Amino acid sequence: MENVKKLAWLLLAAIAFGTILSSCGQTAVPEETGPGETRTETETREEPSSGQESETKGDEPVKDPEEPFEYSQLISADNNQIRSSKFEYDRTKDVCRQTYGIRPVEGTVSTFQTATMYGGSFAVNADSVMVYGDSADRFQSWTFSKAYTVDMMIAINRAGTAYVEEDKDRYKDIQMNAEGKYLEHSKGTYYMVPTERWTEYIWDMLNRIAKSYHPSMIVMEEPEMWHASGYSEGFKAEWEKYYGEDWEDQAQSTDAAFKSMRLKVYLFERLIREIAKRMKASYPDIRLVVATHSSINYGALGIAAGMNHYLALGVLDGIIGQTWSNTSAMTFMYRGKGTVDSFVNAYVDYASYLDSVSDSSFYALADPMADGNSYTEEQCRAMYVQTVAAQLMFPEVQRFEILPWVDRAFANVSKEYKAMQAQTFQMLNDIAGKDVEIEGGTPGISYLMSDSVAWTQTGKSWCLSPSTSMYAVTMPLVYAGIPLRVKSMEQVGKPEDLKDVSVLIVSYDNQMPDDEKINQALADWVRAGGVMLCLTGHNEYWKADSQCWSEAGSPLNDLLERIGLDIQVSETRKTGDLSWTAQESPLVPVSGLRVDSTYGSFVNTFEGDGETVLTLNGSAVAVDAEAGSGRLILCGLPSAYYSSGEGPADLLRSLTEYATLYTGYPYCESSHLLARRGQYVIAHAFRDGVQLEGRFADLYSPVLSIVEDPVLSKGESRILVDLDALDLSIPRVAATGGRPKTEFREEADRTVVTLSSATLFTVNTLFAAPDGLYPQSVKVLRGNAEVEHETVWDGDSDTLLVSYAGNTQKVEITVTWGDQPVEDTEPRDRQSRKVLTNNSGEDAEFIFRNTAETNTTVRFCDLDREVVYRFDLSGMEDPAYMFTVCQNYVCEISKDGRNWILLEDWSQNGEYIDNPSNATTLTVRPWNQDWKDEFYFRLRNAFPSRGWGGAISSIEWTWYED
Repeated sequence: MENVKKLAWLLLAAIAFGTILSSCGQTAVPEETGPGETRTETETREEPSSGQESETKGDEPVKDPEEPFEYSQLISADNNQIRSSKFEYDRTKDVCRQTYGIRPVEGTVSTFQTATMYGGSFAVNADSVMVYGDSADRFQSWTFSKAYTVDMMIAINRAGTAYVEEDKDRYKDIQMNAEGKYLEHSKGTYYMVPTERWTEYIWDMLNRIAKSYHPSMIVMEEPEMWHASGYSEGFKAEWEKYYGEDWEDQAQSTDAAFKSMRLKVYLFERLIREIAKRMKASYPDIRLVVATHSSINYGALGIAAGMNHYLALGVLDGIIGQTWSNTSAMTFMYRGKGTVDSFVNAYVDYASYLDSVSDSSFYALADPMADGNSYTEEQCRAMYVQTVAAQLMFPEVQRFEILPWVDRAFANVSKEYKAMQAQTFQMLNDIAGKDVEIEGGTPGISYLMSDSVAWTQTGKSWCLSPSTSMYAVTMPLVYAGIPLRVKSMEQVGKPEDLKDVSVLIVSYDNQMPDDEKINQALADWVRAGGVMLCLTGHNEYWKADSQCWSEAGSPLNDLLERIGLDIQVSETRKTGDLSWTAQESPLVPVSGLRVDSTYGSFVNTFEGDGETVLTLNGSAVAVDAEAGSGRLILCGLPSAYYSSGEGPADLLRSLTEYATLYTGYPYCESSHLLARRGQYVIAHAFRDGVQLEGRFADLYSPVLSIVEDPVLSKGESRILVDLDALDLSIPRVAATGGRPKTEFREEADRTVVTLSSATLFTVNTLFAAPDGLYPQSVKVLRGNAEVEHETVWDGDSDTLLVSYAGNTQKVEITVTWGDQPVEDTEPRDRQSRKVLTNNSGEDAEFIFRNTAETNTTVRFCDLDREVVYRFDLSGMEDPAYMFTVCQNYVCEISKDGRNWILLEDWSQNGEYIDNPSNATTLTVRPWNQDWKDEFYFRLRNAFPSRGWGGAISSIEWTWYED
């Protein structure tokens, strides 16, 4: 075989002398979506080299539609950097950078879902809210808040007992397993087969919602049928209708199993297509979106998935990618060990959505708190920052579901975690439409995935675990810092669909094409110059006799025939030693690598075209074949083998490096992945000691801590504000946990920021000033009332932190700047204490007078009842008391318990309410009243003749030791 590496670098050297020049950079092309929205789709643009006049689009000059597709890579070398239409390689740092120009993103950027009524403690930083279920009260409470665009979300996979009891014939439509057991989401809530009867039920519900509420978007959640299902009478009838033959037990053969899973996906395709047709006809301005886990995750959970198939219908306006703490924390096999790593798991999960969603809106979901009680808040914090960091490594991710279930994930966590979340939410809102730079290893390497990764099972030894097989191929590359992308089989219909790929990794042993056009497009792409690394041992599903590849004997044989290669594929039961025989040395030596019987039962060996790259006990287990202008590197080890130990994982990297040499690109691994989005830096370290240079504010700190030249440890994700990236010709707002209500007013001598936020936590806003400017005054107002606040000035970083208690009403911060130096705020440890004010009696020592009642949550003052607290201030410096109150409250403070000063009166802010949704935190600083010895707090009822009087749930205070 020719020395491929030498040829590649000779090509680069020749190009360095000026034969070809191309630019680095990508531009987002907007497409119209629903009302008021613009989609972004990244597209590479090349500048013609000197003397050229060709118009360009994508990765190549625009050609006549009749001209055959030709795959080409344009590369140029310049000193220590190699630039291409894909990326820039910095040889001195051995890192690759991709730059994407993104057009402004219009319409909804951020959303969240809830099954609660509106309340101040739920008012997180988002554009819209998805109200779950068909509840008029719930919908109206969020509508009346005037804080959000109000959308609706419903589950389309399950129904309660009332639905099936209404018509006993509906029991036939419940998903049932082989033992005759109904499959339940929870007790009395059944997973349903999407029969025509179920489709009509869903349409009736959506039609009622659309007619009554007219939301801007309706989200259909989780189209799911379990692998174990397929035995109910309703499903059997659908089989006979779809296939025109008697139902077959999916456990009897691979053909029956594959057909059963394909039918499960088709039934939801039919539901979505029918609902979309009716919705667009009756309510054309309502956007229709599906919320779904990835096919990867569904496959691991035992659910037949069809996300790419649903999008291929062309009737949906968007997808919500439900990747969150529980999904990212699932165990996968890596280097022979069960591994939990939220970043890499979430990275591959998010990647699996993106090829299919280029023509529709995609909302990336991350969840600050896991479902259930399996994880502590501290563990959830770590998973959350890693899932957010993973999603931001993809420039296409421009819209976000910032969290689900706001009552669980936000309202019921600590104040410190709320501050971190709020700062993260606002960052997500802020980065939409801003340029993106990705730094890491060699780009352009993609893994081809189909929904069918969730259609095959390991029963009867038909195949190795599809989930393990998929992770085995992707994880070694992600851990090596390769910005791996995922291409969707369902989106491949012509070779141009792969024009952004330099090396395509295909594994037919854990997924199969269900349309012959896919293999034909792959074959045409390879022959036109593409480089394919096909990693695939055999499995019994290949012997299904009713699929598009059946005549050829397997999807691999079908591909080889279409490419035009004469390679005989043998199923073997080989075990033993592997040996690398290609002229090119692998990245990692393969001596000592063995294949045992676990994987040897699924090995393919090859004879015919191609040069041997790898042998197993003397038989060719990997070959390299020229195919037209492209290459096919074919390896017959089962994909799951690469998960079995360190050596197999490194072999996967070696095979990828080998394939990359044919592209003319350098193969580059990286210690990290890093994204720059506006002033934000998102980084993840795969090895210890990854250092970032510069001054940053830690967005994932409850007080936006300043860090200089931070060092990331192995497995750590950081989300930072790059202070050096700000234009500090004048003072700037660097970060905030509030929601901007107007444009920032940033001038040389004054900064004005107007914010709102949820209640019951501390809102931080960080200002960065030019060297030589100092804060001369800080004023925080809500209306005309001054808001208690704290300020911290740090002269080393020229930053000012302003903090106050969150409020749904607008709060205006005004900072005046001047050249008069000010002292740094002295760092001191502030003490704190919190007591609950319910029937636990924790507040008893502070009660001065009381006629109020209690329950497990609050102390409440119905009718003319009241509670008065007394606090001893001796030994405290600058104490701050925070009272969390709700309902129809009147709050007053006093120096002596006799003469009162009004603090808040709900009747002046809003009408009588009969729920605690207006919960808020009131802050009192007694020193501001010049009270140093003691002070009193009184709670009464704003409507003394009625119930639901003022209530208090906790008192928290902080102070410095005197």
